[in-house]
Amino acid sequence: MKNKLTFGIFALIITGMLFSCNSNKKNNENEKVAVDGSGIEIVFKEVNEDGDIVVTISNHMESNLNEFYAKVIWLDENGNTFEGFGEEPDYFPVQQIDKNMVLSGEKKDFTTMMNLELAPKGTKSAKIELIYAKLADKTEWTPEKQ
Repeated sequence: MKNKLTFGIFALIITGMLFSCNSNKKNNENEKVAVDGSGIEIVFKEVNEDGDIVVTISNHMESNLNEFYAKVIWLDENGNTFEGFGEEPDYFPVQQIDKNMVLSGEKKDFTTMMNLELAPKGTKSAKIELIYAKLADKTEWTPEKQ
């Protein structure tokens, strides 16, 4: 009986965590973008009241976005990076998985699992550098190096 109760509580916590990181259902949910194969765009939008990083994602691919891998570069109030090891900007690698996160031809806001608690003290915003994305049709898309 005790094991069932413990398992039930654990399952509730995990379920709550999964739903807490799902996409933000406001603003850009139904905004359409061209499906031209030009890729996936991820842009920092804001830090919400819980300290979570909210991004705007545009999917120009012919398949739904299921995962992305990115670098989150933390920025101070002036938009400057924090210096980390080896004089590189301080960043946080992130993997975000959510089936059909952004549908093909859609642009919407998405609340990520990233939180200011993971950032250096004084962080006010972030820059997102997409490494690659995985799509529902099992293909991967990688942005061109700039």
